[in-house]
This record gives sequence, structure tokens and C-alpha cells, in this order.
Amino acid sequence: MTASPLQGIRVVEVAEGVAGPFCGRMLAAFGADVIKVEPTPHGDRTRVLEPRLPGVRESESSTLFLHLNMGKRSVGLDLRPGEGVSTLRRVLDSADVLLEDWNAESRSDTGIDSILETNPELIDLSLTPFGTDGPYSDWRTTPLVSLALGGFLYL
Repeated sequence: MTASPLQGIRVVEVAEGVAGPFCGRMLAAFGADVIKVEPTPHGDRTRVLEPRLPGVRESESSTLFLHLNMGKRSVGLDLRPGEGVSTLRRVLDSADVLLEDWNAESRSDTGIDSILETNPELIDLSLTPFGTDGPYSDWRTTPLVSLALGGFLYL
């Protein structure tokens, strides 16, 4: 049996929605050990989206959530400044890649820049709608905004 291309690579995913979790799923499919960090107390927001599987517990029945998180391990953390961020720092000590979708405010709250400075070999894979700096870095997005700014609505 051949080794997977990303075998031995640990990815810590702190991303919600579709883009970040789908990227994490692809990394897991190529053999990476992906640890999904979900915000407490409710977990990833895709857990409650329709459609759902019949006869399965409520928080684990969203087909989108199941599709995006196949092959991952999961942990719940409160990522507000405090104990949860300290735990995240410890988890990142053994990681090769941080997959995140934080805007500038969230990056500041978690202190990710200082984490990256103290661990220069950690790869920061940032999937934000408007980048991590610049005039729109604090903006949040919705599917409609993404369609409009991406040019699709012009068609």
C-alpha cells in the first residue's frame, strides 16, 4: 500500500461555512490528520442546515456538515480570549498547518499573529473573503455579496 501524499501532516482547521471546511476535507482525503476546532457551545454553524438525514441525532444530521467534515477529528473550544485560545495555542504546537477564515478582528482577538511569530514553521492557510489586510479586511460576507462581488450577478 502506498503512503498518502499528506501522511504525517497535521492540520488544525478553525473555519466555518463551506470554503475552509471543504479545503480541510480535501487535505484529509490526501492523508492529512485534520483536527476541526468548533466553537462552543453549538459547534459549526453548518450542523443545523438542511437537508438532514432521517433518524440521526439533531446535531449530526446535516448532510452539508457531514459532507464537509468527512475524515476529520473534532474538538469544541471557546475561542474568545482566554482559556480556549490557550488550548488552541497548545494544539497548534504540534500542527504543521493552520487552516482558518478569520477576519482582522478575529485574528487580533485570538492573537494568531503572535502564534505565527513564535512558530515560524506553521503554515497559515487563510481563506478569508476579503484578505487579512487592506480596506475590506474587516468585512464579512454572505453568499449574495460573494455572487455580486465575484461578478456572477452581472450575468
